[in-house]
Amino acid sequence: MKGTYAFVYGGYIGVGIGVFRVDGSDFVGADHAGCKYRGTVSKDLETGEITVSFDMFVPAGMLLVQGTSPLEFDTTKTGSFTAPPDFGEGEPFKVYIEPGYINLMVKRIPDEYSTRADGIGVDMQPVGR
Repeated sequence: MKGTYAFVYGGYIGVGIGVFRVDGSDFVGADHAGCKYRGTVSKDLETGEITVSFDMFVPAGMLLVQGTSPLEFDTTKTGSFTAPPDFGEGEPFKVYIEPGYINLMVKRIPDEYSTRADGIGVDMQPVGR
């Protein structure tokens, strides 16, 4: 499991992207919206399924893709989910992360991108015509 992974997620009101890395059982990640993830991963040796337990830092004013109203203060949510072997290798799977379900796609990427797991930003600009 050790490596760097990109992820795309979608919920009731939106989508997002991020990067995480796994080193041993440690899980560290960030997404374009400013959320940061810290936790652990473990692999079921019989099924290959991966259990991720995490704390998710959510900055004030952030809308979650599941459709919640933004909070006026920073908060940390705790959760866990089970992923298919190899995190699905790019195939979508559904997980429940409070307060609702999201669709998640994960794909291994080159380790040269591992620093993005500490925080990333996305700047979307219109393209000239």
